[in-house]
Amino acid sequence: MKKKSSFFFLTSKSSLSLTALVLTLASYTGSAQAAAFQNGSFEVGTTPDTNFGYSTLHPGSTAITGWTVNLGTIDYISTFWTASNGERSVDLNGFDSGIISQTFDTVAGKTYKISFDLAGNPYTGFGPDVKTLQVTAPGFNQAYSFDITGKTPSNMGWQTQTFSFLANGSSSTLAFISTNSGSGGPALDNVSVVSVPEPLTILGSMTALAIGASFKRRLGKKA
Repeated sequence: MKKKSSFFFLTSKSSLSLTALVLTLASYTGSAQAAAFQNGSFEVGTTPDTNFGYSTLHPGSTAITGWTVNLGTIDYISTFWTASNGERSVDLNGFDSGIISQTFDTVAGKTYKISFDLAGNPYTGFGPDVKTLQVTAPGFNQAYSFDITGKTPSNMGWQTQTFSFLANGSSSTLAFISTNSGSGGPALDNVSVVSVPEPLTILGSMTALAIGASFKRRLGKKA
């Protein structure tokens, strides 16, 4: 069972409004070095504590390859519960509610599809049963929730969520922001970022296939 002392709770984030948090996050990640999106299932990183099945990460931590803890604290989960994909996942509430983000290469004007698996810390008494978070990307800011009623560490009830955003620069920041109190928060895993083909590209591919099929039919007739 997940137990944490209130002595470790951070107060810097809890006193800020969500708008202030987003602005702070934008400032924090604005100078981050971008690369291709990576490690969406959190499988690569410093090994979480083997005794507890998780490790608590603090602001500035890059223990999870490709990701940064921006504010508050998070738990890097291994055996504490069953992951959605692979063996590791994240609890967005460590000692308090936290923010995790990744800045990655994009092409301005291109659309990107994001998917992620959402659940919640299934242990009751460490926060509300309905876990809440905010997800932000360029031009996108949306709230999500997950009810842990009936869920267990071996039956997390992971749910896949999807959305798209339009990149406005050569790099973009995707952030997951816990908005619930306590030391048991939203659970996150299996994050994916995929570039969506432009309509003309799709049309061109369909045209090429049609021409190819027509050419094959003609060859068949001549034979």
